[in-house]
Amino acid sequence: ACLDAIETLRPNTEPLISSQGFLDDAIAAAQQGNYSKALQDLNWLLKLDPHNVEALVQRSFAHAQCHNSDAAIKDIAKAMQLAGPAPKIQLKRGEIYLLLGHIDSAIADFSALIDNKTSDPAQLYYLRGQALQDIHNLEQAFKDFSQALAKQPNNADYHQARGQTSEEKGHLEESLIDYRQAQRLYLTQGTLTAPQHLHPSIHNVEAQLRTLKQQQERIISVPIKSFNSGTPVVEVRFNDGCPFDMVLDTGASKTFLTQTMGRLLNITPIEMGRFSMADGRIVESPIGIVNSIALGSARVERLRVGISPTGNEGLLGQNFFGRYDIQILQNTNELHPRHPKSE
Repeated sequence: ACLDAIETLRPNTEPLISSQGFLDDAIAAAQQGNYSKALQDLNWLLKLDPHNVEALVQRSFAHAQCHNSDAAIKDIAKAMQLAGPAPKIQLKRGEIYLLLGHIDSAIADFSALIDNKTSDPAQLYYLRGQALQDIHNLEQAFKDFSQALAKQPNNADYHQARGQTSEEKGHLEESLIDYRQAQRLYLTQGTLTAPQHLHPSIHNVEAQLRTLKQQQERIISVPIKSFNSGTPVVEVRFNDGCPFDMVLDTGASKTFLTQTMGRLLNITPIEMGRFSMADGRIVESPIGIVNSIALGSARVERLRVGISPTGNEGLLGQNFFGRYDIQILQNTNELHPRHPKSE
């Protein structure tokens, strides 16, 4: 009776094959990415055998690939009901949840299988790592990919996944190590297309590392000699020689010298100016010009400075370091050059 049904449902030009043959064809079509063909064969097969668990699982997966969420969940639920507590089907359900973006449900399935120790732990850690990566839980995703690699250290997919996580975390050197290892393993194992797909990732990380190195080389590090009310005091050199301790005052718009500093540097006032101070005061003071001021390797020439009538300490202000972002560390100040557009 079943063969008669097949003859009536299938075109006469197609050869007669078994239900298993149709299932194998559907699986092959899905593996090739032809999910519409897979669904066509599975729909036909499930009309004849609606309780075929494997066909339900495969159709659920094909629906998930086509983003048919409701149909995918309905099929996998029916398969679970028919098969009972089957780790293989629960694993597939986790993968289907992952495809559909039901991340919490996917993580729950993978975690339960890890706890039960009934399936390949490396694959489970890898799949759960992917789910965690999707919700940007990068620390735990990195740990899961590392667990997978501890069990299968020569798995190229696992290295690539951990490399992606490290890149997202900003750990570029670690990322590059994993990407290159994945590339070597793909080539060794004869997978020729995957290494080509990795080229852009590797080149991108290499470019980021070059940029980071260039930025680090431009950072100027200056020792902090002491603190004045929590504000760092640094040594500043004037006119390529004379050193003075000054407060690095990010709130001052101009650089101010004490009267003693002005006399020692032979500053001749050229005009009077009014200035807003960090504490809100408006002060009037003479203005002169210094030939050069240097803080570490940061140097400005012909800088206009105020001569404070009452101040006891010099203030290094924005007209000197306005081209830098200042980062105050425990023992040093770091001057980070700004991009020209941010000046």
